[in-house]
Amino acid sequence: MFRSNPEREAEIKALSALLREIPVGEVLPYADMTAAIGRDIQNDARISLLAARRAVEREPEGRRFETIRRLGVKRLETADIPGIGAATRHRISRIARRGHARLACVTANDMTPEIRKKIDLERSMLGAIALAATPRSAAKVEASVTTASAEIPAAVVLALMTK
Repeated sequence: MFRSNPEREAEIKALSALLREIPVGEVLPYADMTAAIGRDIQNDARISLLAARRAVEREPEGRRFETIRRLGVKRLETADIPGIGAATRHRISRIARRGHARLACVTANDMTPEIRKKIDLERSMLGAIALAATPRSAAKVEASVTTASAEIPAAVVLALMTK
């Protein structure tokens, strides 16, 4: 059922308060969130949970969460936070490979050279993205990094991956 903004804002506020109270390494069950707002969090109020999570993660305290399938939301320990990047890279690689494969199957007699060129460009870019997001590429960059002082410039990362 559609909820007006004031109703949704109240849900987001209540869920944000619950998320702030989760101890590090603990899970906030979906049942507790459902009870707090009076709606099924997994089906009817998922958008409110996403908004609350986004709001709490933007706060300066640096809280980070992950979804535990069918159970709830876990507040990550500091050692688990790099897993966010690894999971994101995995998802990006999978999506890029799928897009590359979809474009590889394009054959049409009425395709102009311009359209073929654009398809080839997109396939090339998606192939590069998929390659850059692999664990092997990450290992090459990690092996070359000696200090953890700041984010490495993209040009340096690309050079490290091609070694």
